[in-house]
Amino acid sequence: MEGADLAVARILPDPLVRTVAATRMADLVGRTAAVPLTAGALLVDGQLGPVGWPPVGQAVIAVPVEAGHAPSALAKGSRVSVVVLPAGGQAGTAGAPVRADAMVYEIDADAGQPGTSHVTLMLPDADATRIAAASGEAVLILRAAG
Repeated sequence: MEGADLAVARILPDPLVRTVAATRMADLVGRTAAVPLTAGALLVDGQLGPVGWPPVGQAVIAVPVEAGHAPSALAKGSRVSVVVLPAGGQAGTAGAPVRADAMVYEIDADAGQPGTSHVTLMLPDADATRIAAASGEAVLILRAAG
């Protein structure tokens, strides 16, 4: 964490809200966030320390997704099935599709390749390995919440 990552917010103290005091700001520089942090949110001590994210048994991977291969309603936090179609995009032509369920962690629509987004997914370790090792085009299917 760098000094530019931090700002002081003035709030009314509440014993139920455990925040980091502004007087400790210098102590935070150089520390590692243990979880993803949201800009503008209050910082608590439990968010700092050794990396605790992704959770044990989970992995985070990025997959390139071409235009038209993901629903327009796709957003951070969406539950999806990721299906990697064999090279050529047709099931059965070069092997079976590889499928896994995941949660969208981030979407980078400006991935440097026109018509392609990079979607960061969190999913179980074994599924992440299978998806990352699959060759072909990724298709995301939006799943109902819950």
